[in-house]
Amino acid sequence: VSQVPNEKETVYGALDKWVAWKTKFPLIVAAKALQIFKKRSQWLRVIQLLKYIH
Repeated sequence: VSQVPNEKETVYGALDKWVAWKTKFPLIVAAKALQIFKKRSQWLRVIQLLKYIH
């Protein structure tokens, strides 16, 4: 997800592909991703991931 452009549809498409193989949303993996994005100060990615989860 961190490698895709900052376009909403592109990010959501990447997230859809990421969770397509999971039977439940991978909350632990999402939490780790949020920590990585925060550490890298990728605040737009944090917002996009939080909106996707919501």
